[in-house]
Amino acid sequence: MTLWAHSLESRSASHARGLAASAAVCCLAVFASLTSPVQAETFGPENPDGLVWSLNTFTDDRGRSTTALSYAIPETDAYLFTASCMSGRRGPGVEVVLSLDFGERENGDPVDVAFGSGDYEATYSGNVRMIGSEVAGIVVRVALNDDFWTVMKRETPSLTFHVADEADRDFRYTPLRGVSAGVQKLREQCIDYFDAFDASTPSELSEPILYECEDGSTFSARFDNSRSYSTAELTVAGTTVQLIQEISASGALYVGGPIRLHTKGDDAFLEMAGEGRTCSSATE
Repeated sequence: MTLWAHSLESRSASHARGLAASAAVCCLAVFASLTSPVQAETFGPENPDGLVWSLNTFTDDRGRSTTALSYAIPETDAYLFTASCMSGRRGPGVEVVLSLDFGERENGDPVDVAFGSGDYEATYSGNVRMIGSEVAGIVVRVALNDDFWTVMKRETPSLTFHVADEADRDFRYTPLRGVSAGVQKLREQCIDYFDAFDASTPSELSEPILYECEDGSTFSARFDNSRSYSTAELTVAGTTVQLIQEISASGALYVGGPIRLHTKGDDAFLEMAGEGRTCSSATE
């Protein structure tokens, strides 16, 4: 597999040590340094270079468990793809770390990653993650209800990824054969972690924000981003309802039955009773 061989040659031994030094990168060697795995399972065939899909769960000395699905060489720091979540943290995002060349970008710099698989194409915003002067990779966060996980479970021949608009420089792929069960188990474990966090986290509603609409009506909203799912407590015409945030291509979308509230900056669009209202914040 020429691509992987080039990847190993382009990364020094100090790079591998840098990866192992950061628990946030979620490489398997990091977890192994904490404790023995309570769960280790492989999926699909191993490729000629030793890369294989595996699901591992580790617990640190503070009792926090981390579950990671990786396409990597077991018991080494060599990896192409790792998706992980940890107990005691809010969702719904799963952290995906990718072994990609990000050029001259610095730690924390934004970088978009393009994914493809069959007829699926999507671009996600991410950030460079570095450890001191060592390269770690690119990190993106993918919500549990995102189509990304459905695509991985379809077991199309492969998942491709590269820095957006730079496919000619560093184009990677991971086969998806046999990984469907691993993806499902990762999602189930992440849901358990996030549900436990939400159950133990008190609500933290914001102060009310008053919106004035073009038709002369008003409403107020209080937002809660303390849990894995964000909510909006909407009060309109003396009635209060709770809306739950859903995926939106732009701004934030909150939905509850027939009521939809779409906010972006100080602007809002409220849909209820089959009618829409364009509004803006009147709260300083």
